[in-house]
Amino acid sequence: MTRYQWLKNMREGAAVKRFHTMRMEAQTVADHSHGVILALLAVGCGGQDLLVAAALHDVAELVTGDVPAPAKWKSPSLLDALAAMEADFHAEHGIDYNLTEEEKIALNWADAYDLAIKCLEEIQRGNRHVDAMFERIYPRCMERVQAFDAHLGPGESRFHEWAQAMRDMNARLAEDYTAFSGREDWWR
Repeated sequence: MTRYQWLKNMREGAAVKRFHTMRMEAQTVADHSHGVILALLAVGCGGQDLLVAAALHDVAELVTGDVPAPAKWKSPSLLDALAAMEADFHAEHGIDYNLTEEEKIALNWADAYDLAIKCLEEIQRGNRHVDAMFERIYPRCMERVQAFDAHLGPGESRFHEWAQAMRDMNARLAEDYTAFSGREDWWR
């Protein structure tokens, strides 16, 4: 594959529209990836491999499209097929992330966090159709920080700083959602 074709495919993958089954403002893979990168930078996770992974983590949707999460949850065989297609796309395009376990957890957190932020922005615009999505994704942000904490040893201060920053970001997100939703009891 030529460099030109590689770049063209990355740009096409970045243009894939997300949330086509939801009542919400369109978002592209590029918009989402940018949000993931910003979330990582906000908590101090800025290694080159991690940022490259954040930039390219969904470009394989060029061949799969954005398959709604509920469809993936309901069909393990669909999830396996998508994973195989993504792996093939990554192999064909030389995409290979060399991430530590901490960086993988941080990327998963930022991926979920960007979705939660997108939902909050929709809610702030008056779109109440995404409340349920926010309330499903927010616990995943919390779970990823807990996974981070469980993985860390006592001497890894840089990663503990990342985890604390993630907890702080999650708390602020919850405060904003509570303020805009008017519901104090949503996180129970």
